[in-house]
Amino acid sequence: MGKNKRKSDEQGRNKNWLLRIVLIMFGSIFVILGAAGLKNGVEWLPKFHPRTGTIGFDNSRHYIMLGVIFVLIGVVPWNWLFQRFGNPKR
Repeated sequence: MGKNKRKSDEQGRNKNWLLRIVLIMFGSIFVILGAAGLKNGVEWLPKFHPRTGTIGFDNSRHYIMLGVIFVLIGVVPWNWLFQRFGNPKR
C-alpha cells in the first residue's frame, strides 16, 4: 500500500511541475508584453471582440499584473504551504 501511495504522489508532482512551468512561461510573456508596451509609451493596447465585432482597449498594466499573478502561482510551493499551514487538527 505504501508503494502505491508513493507512485501516485510522484505522478502528481510530475504533472504539477509541468503546470508550473507553463504558468511561469505564460506569466513571463504577459509581463514582457505589458512592459514593452509601457516602455514604448503605449498605455492602452487595442483588442478585438469577435462576438460583438467591436474594438476595445486593455490597459498595459493589466497585462503586467496578470503575468505577475501567473508567475507567483507557478513559483510558490503550494503543497508545502498547505502541509505546513493547512487546516489545523482538531
